Amino acid sequence: MCVATGQRDAQHADVKSPLVAALTSAAVLLAAPAHADPGYDSSPEDDAFIAAITGDGITMNRADAITEGHAVCMFLLSGSGSMMDAMIQAKQQHSWNMTEAAHFVDRSVQNYCPSRAPF
Repeated sequence: MCVATGQRDAQHADVKSPLVAALTSAAVLLAAPAHADPGYDSSPEDDAFIAAITGDGITMNRADAITEGHAVCMFLLSGSGSMMDAMIQAKQQHSWNMTEAAHFVDRSVQNYCPSRAPF
């Protein structure tokens, strides 16, 4: 194994833990209202996010998508990693290609944490 490859693998392993923690936290905080309250009204941001990822060809459970979109922002706002780190994690978690992962992370930022947009 090449030393550079081993270092890169270690870096990606380090990124995985904070994003997994953010996903878990978001799931606990956000999933309950979406599932427990039959009268739950989604926000305009939720509706725009779902429309955007659907337009990008990403199909997933609405509550899971919203939870994971918020988790991306929690990860980025915590300073635990970059947008690229979030894309790599999304790619691995869903077996997406990098374009799908980039769309999901970008749409998450656009709708839930626009202050983290790269420009």
